[in-house]
Amino acid sequence: MKAVVDMCHSYNVKAKIILETDALSSLEIQRATEIAVEAGADFIKSSTGFYTGGTAIGASNEIMDIMLKASAGRCLIKGSGAIRTREHFLELIDMGVDRMGIGYKSTPIVLGKTIEEVRKL
Repeated sequence: MKAVVDMCHSYNVKAKIILETDALSSLEIQRATEIAVEAGADFIKSSTGFYTGGTAIGASNEIMDIMLKASAGRCLIKGSGAIRTREHFLELIDMGVDRMGIGYKSTPIVLGKTIEEVRKL
């Protein structure tokens, strides 16, 4: 991980590490976040959105809380996966999540707009 981060930084490119949190235990998420921080990651993201090995809960409040605490403000955290309501989106912002990954079908719901309004953004 560090070698990839170092290579990105040598080209002035930010490094985003994606953890497939749905495949990990809480302890593994905590440790993987700590390792990504130690490697110098600029962002750590919670999910690819393509996990098929079991239940997909994505950026649940619990998962994001683990990542936020483990990173301790040393890098940015991106919540991705299963952000489907405006309430959840706002909860994650209030928790301190820096960026969100929202699926195309969920975007109008999260933003409180019609699909036509979203297309104009």
